[in-house]
Amino acid sequence: MLPLSEKNTRPPCQGAVLNNNSASVTAWEWLMPATDRSRIFFHGDSFTAHPLACAVAAANWTMLTSAPDPAPRKMEAFWNEALAPLRSRPQVRDVRVCGSIAAVEVNAPGGYLAAVSRHLRCRCLEHGVLVRPLGPVLYALPPLCTSAASLERIAHALTRAADSLA
Repeated sequence: MLPLSEKNTRPPCQGAVLNNNSASVTAWEWLMPATDRSRIFFHGDSFTAHPLACAVAAANWTMLTSAPDPAPRKMEAFWNEALAPLRSRPQVRDVRVCGSIAAVEVNAPGGYLAAVSRHLRCRCLEHGVLVRPLGPVLYALPPLCTSAASLERIAHALTRAADSLA
C-alpha cells in the first residue's frame, strides 16, 4: 500500500497487489513445462476479472485505504536492512524496495525471458519459498500480515538464490 499512498502513483501490478493469487504462479509451468516461453502471456491471471477476486480486491482496497497500516513501513525497513548486503555483490545489478515490495535484480542476460529465472526459482524452492522471477528479477510481495519469521525466510531464500550465481 505504501507505493500508492506515499508515491502518489499506480504500481505496474496493482492487480497483483490486490489479489496476490499465487496458485497461478505454478499452474502455467506445470501445464506447459516445455512450451516456448516467448509465446506465454505471463500476466493472463492478472486480467481475468473473476467476480469473487474483484469483490475481494474491492474489500481489500476499502480496508487498506480506510486507516494507515504500519505494516508496509515495517516491511520496507526490514527489506532495506535484510537485503542491504546484496547491494555490494557483483552478481547483483540492483536491489529495489518500496513498501512491502522487494526486488533483487541479478546480472544475467536475457531480459524478461532470461533463462536464469528457472534457476532462481528452484534455489528459492530449496529454501521453502515460492517465487516467480521475472527474468533476472527476483521479487517478493508478501501479504501485509506476513510474520517476521516468514519475512526472514523469504529474505534468506532471495539471498541464497542470488549467491548461487557467484
